[in-house]
Amino acid sequence: MIHPVAAAISQRFGDNPTRSLPASSWLIQTFGNYQPDGHTGIDYACDPGTAVRAVAAGTVLHIGWMSGTYEQNPWWIVPSFAGYCAVIDHGSFIGIYGHCQDGSAKVSKDARVSEGQVFILSGNTGGSTGPHLHFEALPDGWVLNSKYYGRIDPAPLLSAAIQTQSASVTPAPAVQPKEWDEMASKEEIAAVTWGGPGGTMIHNYRLGRGEYPQTTLGALEGRIQNEILPAALAPLQGAVAGLVGALKAVTAGEAFDEAKLLAGVQAAAEAGVKNAIESIDTTVTIKQEGAQ
Repeated sequence: MIHPVAAAISQRFGDNPTRSLPASSWLIQTFGNYQPDGHTGIDYACDPGTAVRAVAAGTVLHIGWMSGTYEQNPWWIVPSFAGYCAVIDHGSFIGIYGHCQDGSAKVSKDARVSEGQVFILSGNTGGSTGPHLHFEALPDGWVLNSKYYGRIDPAPLLSAAIQTQSASVTPAPAVQPKEWDEMASKEEIAAVTWGGPGGTMIHNYRLGRGEYPQTTLGALEGRIQNEILPAALAPLQGAVAGLVGALKAVTAGEAFDEAKLLAGVQAAAEAGVKNAIESIDTTVTIKQEGAQ
């Protein structure tokens, strides 16, 4: 057997369990409690377009985008999270290769692949916060409704692979958490939000599939509707209310007073803005505490 790519391991099996993380953590804010017991596979940090090789000979059970929900496939793969992916029956276990490059499949479903054969390219699709290959192993007789969703640590299966490949696979340097509102560039934020999991999650939210409940991006539309838009409209609503009040007074026979009219409109607008601002929670801070 061999490693699927000759690249640094950025996250190992069992790393970063989300069960005990606070609701304010970056992982929970972004994905929810998606890996309560820890990471369900191995992540390899590699550039998009890196050749992905079959870790062993096998038969391709799926390759490409996956439809439906996780309950509708026999491996409990969340389609929007895995992105463009491949599933191969390697005999004693099922290999799952996630976050691959869109449209990069070099074989079709039911094809036979040999050990080391390049059959797809790595990418950054689905629920990915940066380019990498996610690899999982489901052993024969797996029980999905169990710890790690039936997955096992692929490391023992690949224990001799480092010696058989031209490049050694070593842990990637630890990444220090950073506060995105202070240290991230506009390009980084855009890439994570729209090029990574954010676009997928907002798409799922629109479809009502609810695969990422109570996450920052999943609740974005509700926040806009209930808080941001009212704050933006408050001055206009206040101005309209003041104008209507002044017009009512004029039609009731009161003499027109331009200064009084403008003062009333301004006071109503300022009151609307103040009420809207006071109703918004401005204490939220989002921090990056890990990467999937």
